[in-house]
Amino acid sequence: MIMNTSNAVFWTAFGFGTWDWFILIPNGLGCILGAIQIFLQIVLPNKSKTSEELVNDDIEVVAASDVKPVDEEATATMHTSSSVENLLDTRSK
Repeated sequence: MIMNTSNAVFWTAFGFGTWDWFILIPNGLGCILGAIQIFLQIVLPNKSKTSEELVNDDIEVVAASDVKPVDEEATATMHTSSSVENLLDTRSK
């Protein structure tokens, strides 16, 4: 975040030096948005979580997900050579 903002600052300075609007405008916007990001990061820092809270969050996500088993018969019939041959036959007609 800081490096992106500083990069935009340098390119904006280059844009001012050459009066190239195609460099100046996007990087000037990058300076402004980067400064807003830095300001928000300082004013609203992240809440720090303990490692136990992070592990519990991961476990809850996995336990709450809707993982469904794959239908092996449907998968097996989809990838047979006869279905590929049928597809090629229909395209050639």
